[in-house]
Amino acid sequence: MLTSVNRTNSTDEWDGHPGLTCLSPSNEAFGKAGSPQSTGSEDALNDVLDHHTIDSAQYTSGLRDGQVLQSEDGTPIVVTIKNGTVHFNNAKVIRANVVTKNGVIHVLDSVRWPTNTHIDAY
Repeated sequence: MLTSVNRTNSTDEWDGHPGLTCLSPSNEAFGKAGSPQSTGSEDALNDVLDHHTIDSAQYTSGLRDGQVLQSEDGTPIVVTIKNGTVHFNNAKVIRANVVTKNGVIHVLDSVRWPTNTHIDAY
């Protein structure tokens, strides 16, 4: 995810925005998706970043099963909690509640693709 933020020159924007939740695919997840963070266009990466960002800090302790959040690009994110495991839509949280200076990161097992973008765009 950091590679995507750096490639799109979004570091200042992310650092200066308090209370964010970043749904960050793991490096392995990016690799399985064809490494869009390295090969994608900046516009496409900005779409992916917006799709993986929530405009408020959402710690797992405050989430409810069935809760619907909204990503920065306006798409709904459905929270599913089963047997203590949290999913954002179909992406499983593999590391939760990584505290940052301006919010929280949840590491995911897969890349959440914007619905208006196809993997071929990357």
